[in-house]
Amino acid sequence: MDIFEEFLGSENRNVNNDYIYPKAGINANRYVKKAIQEFRRLPNNVKEQKPLLYWLLGSGTPPYKMSKKDSDYQGKPYRGQNCGNCRFTFMRWVNKELICSQIQGNIELDHWCKLWVGSDNVIPPPNKD
Repeated sequence: MDIFEEFLGSENRNVNNDYIYPKAGINANRYVKKAIQEFRRLPNNVKEQKPLLYWLLGSGTPPYKMSKKDSDYQGKPYRGQNCGNCRFTFMRWVNKELICSQIQGNIELDHWCKLWVGSDNVIPPPNKD
């Protein structure tokens, strides 16, 4: 069982409705439960574009995420450290949207914050044709 199945429950995946997780958050704290309720109220076409996990990592759980100001988020790398080589960075491959599991809002690969933790999984910068 992977971490997603552990959190969402493997029986919750539906071939035609991958964005529906009826048992998600049953044992979660109130902030996560509230975020899941907000997600469920979204129109289906929105839920299809942004799965529950990305909703929770992105805008769904602000009490758990630090503001960019408090994290000293900066528009430049620091000593070779940047969002592109940080373990907290996730890219949504469909639209190349970058989010951080630790701070609020979208991020940029060549930026940095004080929460940086190195990762072997480096996200390459997009081609600039």
